[in-house]
Amino acid sequence: MNIKINGSLNMNILCWWFGCTPGKLKYISNNDYIRYCKKCGNESDYHDLIGESKHRIFMKFVIFWGYRKWFPEKCEYCGKRYGDHKKCLPF
Repeated sequence: MNIKINGSLNMNILCWWFGCTPGKLKYISNNDYIRYCKKCGNESDYHDLIGESKHRIFMKFVIFWGYRKWFPEKCEYCGKRYGDHKKCLPF
């Protein structure tokens, strides 16, 4: 992705965190089309259309971490989630 600094720094930071919002296709030449971001004006590629933003990746991590903190994984030997697992036998 070619990065051009068009627009304000705040919009560039918002687009970096939440992902660019692709606009309409613009004709260049020889049947080549390109999309520009509606907010910051940078070129947006296929990843911006279907990829995950840094915000969504971070939120998935927060949800996973929060779930594992309150509901720990089961012990692979005894099958219990809570309690002391020092005396669990592997058979």
